[in-house]
Amino acid sequence: ERNGLPTQNSGAVLVESLKNRYLAYLEPRVTREHRNHARHHLETILNHTRAVTVRDLTPEKVDAFLRSLETGVTPPSPRTLKAYLQSAKGMLNWAVEMRVLPFNPLATLKPRSQEEKRKKRRPLSEDELARLFDAGRWGPLIREGLQRSGRPIPKDAEEKLALVQDIRRQLE
Repeated sequence: ERNGLPTQNSGAVLVESLKNRYLAYLEPRVTREHRNHARHHLETILNHTRAVTVRDLTPEKVDAFLRSLETGVTPPSPRTLKAYLQSAKGMLNWAVEMRVLPFNPLATLKPRSQEEKRKKRRPLSEDELARLFDAGRWGPLIREGLQRSGRPIPKDAEEKLALVQDIRRQLE
C-alpha cells in the first residue's frame, strides 16, 4: 500500500480470492442463510461473466447477466435480481473499504425497476359484500351450532349450504 492506495494492479486481483475473503469477513457478521445466498449470487455471477480477475467483472457483463435472468423461461422477481447485484456490489465495496481495490467497478450499475406485475384489484360487488358480512355475523354461530349438534362439517357444497340454512333457522 502506498499513499493509502493498493500497490497491486487492481485489475489483476483474482475475484475467486476476493469472494472467499469477503465471505470469510461476512461469517461472524451475518446469518448462515445470508452468507449462503451471497455465496450463491456471487458464484453465479462469476460463472456467468467468466470473470477471473476484477478487470473481467465489468458493468456490461453483469448487466448482460441480469438481463439474461430477466428474459429466461421463469424470470426471477425484481427483488431477486436486485439481490444478485447487491451481493456483487457489496463484495466490491468491501474490497474498496479494505483497500484491496481503489474503486468499485460496478458502482455505476443501478438496480432494475422494482415494478412487479400485480394483479389489479377490483372492489367487491354489493352481493359479495353482503355475503362477507353475513359470514362474519353467522359464521361463529354456525360453528357453535355444529359443535353442539355433534354433526360433522359436510364436504359437499350443497350439503354444507343445507346444513348452514338449517342451523340459521334454528338460531333465529
